[in-house]
Amino acid sequence: MNFMTDKLANSLGIKQRRCAIQIGALDNLSTTAKRYTTATITSTDGKYKKTLRFLVIPAMSTFIPSEPIDPSSLGLPRNIQLADPQFHCPAPIDVLLSTGSTFASLCIGQVNLAQPGEPELRLQKTRFGWIIGGSPTSQTAINTFHATTTALQEDLARFWEIDEGPATTHLSESERLCEEHFRNHVRRTKEGRYIFALSFNEKLSSLGSSKAAAMSRLASLHRRFQRDKQYETAYSAVIQEYLDLGQ
Repeated sequence: MNFMTDKLANSLGIKQRRCAIQIGALDNLSTTAKRYTTATITSTDGKYKKTLRFLVIPAMSTFIPSEPIDPSSLGLPRNIQLADPQFHCPAPIDVLLSTGSTFASLCIGQVNLAQPGEPELRLQKTRFGWIIGGSPTSQTAINTFHATTTALQEDLARFWEIDEGPATTHLSESERLCEEHFRNHVRRTKEGRYIFALSFNEKLSSLGSSKAAAMSRLASLHRRFQRDKQYETAYSAVIQEYLDLGQ
């Protein structure tokens, strides 16, 4: 099986299809590829092309190599064309070819770069160019263990994407009119005061007959004024204060 990361597939803008393929790894670890795509890989000189099917997965490994390598210390021949001229710079792995695809790209030609007593380091000629593999001499001892798991953050994001309800709010007619009135008639001045217009229900028939009750209440108030002049004076003062504040 060939593999490609989500990041690369999305950046290429290639069409992806759904699938459910179980992928096994070391120590009985496993994951499921949910999408696959088809892409054409090409050598840097354009002489070799191969169309392959890739399973699309979130990630493959951390940066490879784990630390920068000094190319001048490897004794690389000057007349070779590398498949990846930036092999010495740590970078993520975005494509992983199957054994069959890898063997199909191999050519006759191999150079041993290791000195006696040093770890294996070889150049291998392929249709994509020369590739380098092995363990270069390093001054820093680093133990790297690679395991691909689905990040907790991605799981949580996917959980909310699936279970979160629709963001669309369905308003009733009265709620819609209220929102519209607020947008059109409420504003804030430079002094921080809010200026707004009162809203009225245009369906007057639903308010009932309140005029008779209001006239009865007004007549009762006038009768009390006739009996209690002090109450009339205090009441009038309060009403006048409201009028003055309104100005």
